[in-house]
Amino acid sequence: MNFIQYNVRGFYNNISDLELLKIKYDPVIISLQETHIKKNFKVKFNGYNIISKNVKNSACQGVAILVKTGISFKEIPIASEILAIAVQIQMSVPITFCCIYSHPLDRLHSEKLEQVLEQLPQPFLIQADLNAHNPLWCPTNKTDRKGRIIANLLTKNKLILLN
Repeated sequence: MNFIQYNVRGFYNNISDLELLKIKYDPVIISLQETHIKKNFKVKFNGYNIISKNVKNSACQGVAILVKTGISFKEIPIASEILAIAVQIQMSVPITFCCIYSHPLDRLHSEKLEQVLEQLPQPFLIQADLNAHNPLWCPTNKTDRKGRIIANLLTKNKLILLN
């Protein structure tokens, strides 16, 4: 099963890249950050169902999860100030995918991330661009506040980081 996480920096700006990724990897799930789509604008991508969340009154930021047509799924409601969405797909066992984005200027709070985690049915995979820096995922980076929060969250919840 292939899945992709991609900070697209504009869904329509990079639609050709998405098409190429779709052809090359045939992913079941594509999680996107920074979709830059206005609220209430319906997005279409051939061969996929799209669940998205956009920032009110803005065409900036935004997240989306694209689920390959024919894959049984349900949206998992996430009550949070964090820009996050989730779906659970039905494979041999149900798997939850959560897509999160945090703008570089957003203040991230561990309690709010914990609230998101508590709402996710297990097992889950979080695909995120949190604009956090830590040598755990990039050896050349210095640790910033968000990076410390994420590192502590990983340790506290015994989560595994794939980067």
